[in-house]
Amino acid sequence: MGFWKNFVDTFGLHGYKVYLTGESYAGLYCPYIGSAMLEAADTKYFDMDGMLIYDPVISDSSTQHVPVNNFVNYWSNVMTFNDTFRVTLANASKTCGFDDFVDKYLTFPPPGRQPDVKDMPGINEDGDDVRDEYIAGSG
Repeated sequence: MGFWKNFVDTFGLHGYKVYLTGESYAGLYCPYIGSAMLEAADTKYFDMDGMLIYDPVISDSSTQHVPVNNFVNYWSNVMTFNDTFRVTLANASKTCGFDDFVDKYLTFPPPGRQPDVKDMPGINEDGDDVRDEYIAGSG
């Protein structure tokens, strides 16, 4: 907040509307910056009027692992992985509990709240996660 206040003072931008924008990891930090600006209740420096985030990361990275197997299967016509890799990925997704998670929670209407990130499925018996399997197979 101090940086922004100094920036506004340096360039004489007092009283202007503020629009936060960002991409990817901005999904993790822009909401906190926006909240701090709103809580400051100081329109001279922090007159936040909107926020735009492209392709935001809005959750813990472990939740990004859940849909990998479904994604690879859906796009199989352009993701030309061999059968051995597909079986490895499918087995890892099942072992990690991702298939059950998708079947239960990625439906409409959802059955309720999703588990906390700390309670998410995610690591197979080898200590590898599905996303790492996918990245290794796509290289």
